[in-house]
Amino acid sequence: MKFLCKKMLKIASALLAVGLTFLMSGCAESEDTDFVLYPPKDHYLQYWMYPNDAAISDSVDANLARGVILEVHPNATYTLSFDADTVAGAPKMHLFRIGKNKQGSSFVHPVRLLEASLEEGRYVYRFLCEENDAAEWAVTLEKGKDFYKGSTKNVRLTGDGAYSDHLSLNLVLVGNVAQKLDGFTEEELATAMLANFRKFYTGIVIDTLYVNHAENHPVVGDHYPANQPWVAGRSDDDTMMQSLGGGWPGAENALDLVLTHYIDEEGLMGYSYLFSGNLGRGEASTVVLGAHVKTANGSLSNSMNDIIETAVHESGHFLGLRHTSSTTADLYVIGDYSVVEDGFTDTPYCKGLLSSGLVKEKSSSGSDMKIRHGHRGLYGKVMLSTAGLFDINTCPDVDNLMFPVETETEYAGLTPQQQEMVRKTLMIYPH
Repeated sequence: MKFLCKKMLKIASALLAVGLTFLMSGCAESEDTDFVLYPPKDHYLQYWMYPNDAAISDSVDANLARGVILEVHPNATYTLSFDADTVAGAPKMHLFRIGKNKQGSSFVHPVRLLEASLEEGRYVYRFLCEENDAAEWAVTLEKGKDFYKGSTKNVRLTGDGAYSDHLSLNLVLVGNVAQKLDGFTEEELATAMLANFRKFYTGIVIDTLYVNHAENHPVVGDHYPANQPWVAGRSDDDTMMQSLGGGWPGAENALDLVLTHYIDEEGLMGYSYLFSGNLGRGEASTVVLGAHVKTANGSLSNSMNDIIETAVHESGHFLGLRHTSSTTADLYVIGDYSVVEDGFTDTPYCKGLLSSGLVKEKSSSGSDMKIRHGHRGLYGKVMLSTAGLFDINTCPDVDNLMFPVETETEYAGLTPQQQEMVRKTLMIYPH
């Protein structure tokens, strides 16, 4: 049986520049604001938390006191909590904004010192973000002017946003891809794509799907001629084609789905950022798709269903969904080998998939999850031979849209917890 492996990439990006002034409110502030417990620089850049992410990370639990990074978004309220260690007592929490100096080195700027409240056996810290854009904050825990030595188990970061649960889509056709579609038109593709997004994303409202051509972009249109194929990663060095993210009149806050001739990586069909956070312009604002797939012997056409299925799956990552079961490639891309599943209780976990080695970290197969921090290489959705491999159909989550390997099994859709995650994530993203 032939199947496609959903894999992805994580291209490094610099931490957001600072120098911006921002406010925080709704936080309990300690009277002792003179002492600041800075995170060790070689430590805090390694561990990340995302709002409402249910995945269990032993790495975050073990390293919270000495510094982890929180991804935050404008006008969202956040709660960081963990199981209370009543013997060690509650630590204070230092928050820092991460920035970059003129030499490109990162630094942290202290912004708040928070006291914990004890609620249902957990230490709880609440704060409001009033940034102008998505940002990264670092956190440390302090007890007696030293790093907290108590237990920090089951760390969770939850967030509630101030934005709409409505989303529009913007299908961007690049180069002459519209003339190269195999057996269907762009109108048929758009109609079917909208129907499938509405079918799978029932926890939010998909308003409409726009269709635009890259050559008509009001700013960068001249860069994308309509009379030639566009190969992502070869026609220019911007693999994410982020210049086409945002800036479309009438579709300014839509999710931009960029359809190219193909992607310049053998077998790669599509990719997206995980926990993107950007429905505007610039970095992490696109999902990239291929109408064809590169092979060792040329390129093969993707069917309309292939393109749509890739778009719907990759958009799940954009909106905060991990794979239901991790592969070795996922762990390598994420950089946290303790995150073996998505953490939802209503998405079964396929234990045999990880140990099978079906999707390895450095092969022609891999993970389609791209993380904005830490460069781990290029991975994508590829063709594999199943001969002699683990029987993928024994996995209990094989019919979930976010299962990492595509088989002939028909998708049953997203679970209630996945739908709720998408809704809460969308409402945190400014749009």
